[in-house]
Amino acid sequence: MNKVKTLSKNLKKFFLNPRFLVSFFILLTFTIINATYVHAENDDNVLDFYDSNNIFYYDGKASSGGCSSPLDLSNNTLYNGEPVIDQASLKKIEENKPVYEEYANKYGFEWQIIAAIHGMEFSYRTDKNPNNGQGVYQFLELAGKFPANKKLTWDDFKEQTNEVARQIKEVYGKNMDLSSEDGIKRMMYSYNSGPGGSSLYNRNARDWLHYTEEQIKNGEGSPYVMNLADEQRDSRHNEHWQEFHCDYNCVGRATVRPGAFLIYKALGGRGSASGNNCIGGETGNLIVDTALKLAWPQNELSRAKNFELVPEYKSAMEQFNLTGKFSPPGASCDVFVSAVMALSGIDPEFPKHCCGVSNNGDTYTYVHGSPLYERLPYDDNFLRNKANYNDPNLQNGDILLKTSGNGNGESYGHIAIFYRDSSNVPHMIHASKGDRTGAVTGVYGAPFEIWRYVGDKPINTNTTTENNTNKNTDKNANKASNNTENIPVSQ
Repeated sequence: MNKVKTLSKNLKKFFLNPRFLVSFFILLTFTIINATYVHAENDDNVLDFYDSNNIFYYDGKASSGGCSSPLDLSNNTLYNGEPVIDQASLKKIEENKPVYEEYANKYGFEWQIIAAIHGMEFSYRTDKNPNNGQGVYQFLELAGKFPANKKLTWDDFKEQTNEVARQIKEVYGKNMDLSSEDGIKRMMYSYNSGPGGSSLYNRNARDWLHYTEEQIKNGEGSPYVMNLADEQRDSRHNEHWQEFHCDYNCVGRATVRPGAFLIYKALGGRGSASGNNCIGGETGNLIVDTALKLAWPQNELSRAKNFELVPEYKSAMEQFNLTGKFSPPGASCDVFVSAVMALSGIDPEFPKHCCGVSNNGDTYTYVHGSPLYERLPYDDNFLRNKANYNDPNLQNGDILLKTSGNGNGESYGHIAIFYRDSSNVPHMIHASKGDRTGAVTGVYGAPFEIWRYVGDKPINTNTTTENNTNKNTDKNANKASNNTENIPVSQ
């Protein structure tokens, strides 16, 4: 009996020992977390349950940090009003975007290009390899390297994304200008159909759609690239709009799903060679983000003063007939702002000419008279004091406008876009008449009026409302790709 009492006393003493209790709870906590992680990593049903019940968990596929730009869905609309990308696909894209961005940055082009190809080739899936051994991006030349139906880890997906980014830059987009829309179309066409494209697509584009030879090379006749761009390229309205439903054969009417270039544009692609848009100060404000793409960064101001043009600015001027408005081309403040407002889609009617600010010219009069803009309640002495640029009421994308004089010896008007970087430092994005092309600079004291776009188009892309779901999705659409196997779009 004494032995039992002694044993009981010793056990009680052991289990109540602080060291045991601490070790026990550490082990228990680790076991629970590890079990949660294993299930959360491998079971989407569990993740859905956690999400729906507001249970926090570790997602092994989540971004490990770094810069990630917000989705710009301002162009997520087809010619007939339907969305380009449905909500289910957008969810997948958001999950994958950190990886798209990482490897697009590595090779110096926009992440939307990778996303568009991934969507065309495997519907943005990352859970397993397709059953033809060509991987999630359908590498025809690497057939067999990616075991059929193999379950993928996040690292596997990253490895394949690195490979597609390399091929976009060094193989399919070699010697192509991936800072221009035409160059991106041509690369996508090459990715799908190989060098020279498809004789079927080339012939149909020439005979039925009457495209020029240059347009044909850019893939304007390819459903993979341009499907649903307009009524003529919609097989519901044009029986001659056809595609391969499997490699090398199986020709029929094109399926009802948007082409790769339309996906690229719907995701905010704008023909930038700078990689991830958050490089250079992505803000989520469409006016500022567009302006940053057209302007030299502050540490390259000398290039603007040498009248060099950022390729995107040059392309925008050509697109919107702004090239001949001033010499040297692009060295005009209102030409620059016109290019920004037109390219962003915010205000395509913004005056497109030079030198309309001074002396109450057309640009100045337009801003004053348009219902799309509202002046902030500050007089034109407010920004004579540079310290007032720190006023929190000033927002990214505000337009700074003056008709003459600023105390710095200038006698002419000026227009610029206000930009506050991630460190809250205020800047101006602007060109200058006869002095330089578009660039980011510091601020200076001047009698600027402060105007803000208040129209009905969203400019803050990180707060844009969700688009409607696709009204007319072809559930049985098959994938035409650069491989030997059809991968269904619907999973």
